[in-house]
Amino acid sequence: MKKSLGLGKLLSLLLTSLVSLLSCATKNIESPNYKNGRFQNLEPVKDKTFGELLEFWKGDREEWPDWIDVKEAPKVPARNTGGKYRITWINHASFLIQMGGKNIITDPHYTTTTFPVDFMGPSRVHKPLLAFEDLPAIDYVFISHDHYDHMDSGTIKMLHKKFQPKFLVGLENAGHLRGFGVPRAQIIELDWWQKYSDEQMDFHFVPVQHWSRRSLLDTKKALWGGLVIDFKGFKIYHGGDSGYGKHYLLTKEKLGIMDVALLPIGAYEPRDFMKAFHMNPSDAMQAHIDLEAKKSIGMHFGTFQLTYEAIDDPKNRLERLKKEKQINNFFVPEYGDFWEGDSVRL
Repeated sequence: MKKSLGLGKLLSLLLTSLVSLLSCATKNIESPNYKNGRFQNLEPVKDKTFGELLEFWKGDREEWPDWIDVKEAPKVPARNTGGKYRITWINHASFLIQMGGKNIITDPHYTTTTFPVDFMGPSRVHKPLLAFEDLPAIDYVFISHDHYDHMDSGTIKMLHKKFQPKFLVGLENAGHLRGFGVPRAQIIELDWWQKYSDEQMDFHFVPVQHWSRRSLLDTKKALWGGLVIDFKGFKIYHGGDSGYGKHYLLTKEKLGIMDVALLPIGAYEPRDFMKAFHMNPSDAMQAHIDLEAKKSIGMHFGTFQLTYEAIDDPKNRLERLKKEKQINNFFVPEYGDFWEGDSVRL
């Protein structure tokens, strides 16, 4: 059975547009990626018109279950020290990465929906696989871009209140976080190819092919991207949200091959509408090859129904591709999965 996506998202965007109306003046931003008042992708990508968005929201989607009872991940250690890493999938694009004595959470999402108001938009179909109260002390929060399924204000407020971590974001995202109560001193804004370093590791903000928007009036006003965490030469890549493009090869050329790559594999139908901004499993497999990742893990599927495909379609497609290409180091996480190993480059 199929059902309409509805117009709740449109109404929500109209409401939040009123909030951002006064902050849309063109700024003088020093970045090669910022032109004519907006950030740009590395390769030209045509923006969607309002009419195209309206047709997408009115369209039919495959039926998802209302709720899934899932297996939770095992309790995590307080820290992973020495030469070990541990990666726990929480949901959607959210992972807990423990390496080099640091705890890093990516695109954290612990609330119910991907909209600014709870009664609209896609709601989660399973609970987070690692409960918020079971999180260890968080040192860093990486947020790839400002879409509501990646930058969740409720979760950010909870993380700040409990842990006071540092937030790694793209240029011009500090305003969002400050609006959620995060002090400017805890926010690290980066342009593509810039890095932030502490005593243990380097954090590189890298390009992906996407866009940003919290309302109808602030499209591409804040920069989107991925993250490479480099701990003594051992590299973990988080791909944020992206269509397929040359940025994967560029990242490998600039920063080297990836030991672990976390790559989006969901939210891709209808293909003609989503292709530029969301990879399907075939695109993700090519990104895995471009990065020469020793291990890749799929994400951005199975939690919120953002597009038309069935809930198990990303996993099924990727498993078929693995057999066809005889590639066995790209994993689709099951609920409750985690990965661990040596974080020492041999």
